[in-house]
Amino acid sequence: MAIFSTKKNKKEKKGKDSSVSSDAKKNNPEVSHVAMNNMSSVLLCPRITEKSSMLGEKGSYVFEISDRANKHDVFTAVKAVYGVTPIKVNITNLPAKKVFSRGRAGAKSGIKKAVVYLKSGDKIEIA
Repeated sequence: MAIFSTKKNKKEKKGKDSSVSSDAKKNNPEVSHVAMNNMSSVLLCPRITEKSSMLGEKGSYVFEISDRANKHDVFTAVKAVYGVTPIKVNITNLPAKKVFSRGRAGAKSGIKKAVVYLKSGDKIEIA
């Protein structure tokens, strides 16, 4: 008896057709948990730093986003607010940092940021 069997048991399901469920998924696109009229709450503000300005020259833009937003939400928000279609979106969580200032201990709050990559011809005007 071999350890890895070459025979596989294929059980055919009778009744339901798998192509029907895949067609239904194509006709009904996935709806995000963020409402379409609330897209401005996904993108909190553009993150303007030295690194993000260098990325902006190459067609990548950095935004601070809400804690509950995901890549799909950021993609649809950029498309709705700025009218450009991103190629891809990367999300990073920046942790909170402990600080000590004027004899008191404190903390800087952490944020969630998204890097949005656009096509070479597209631009976002950030004032």
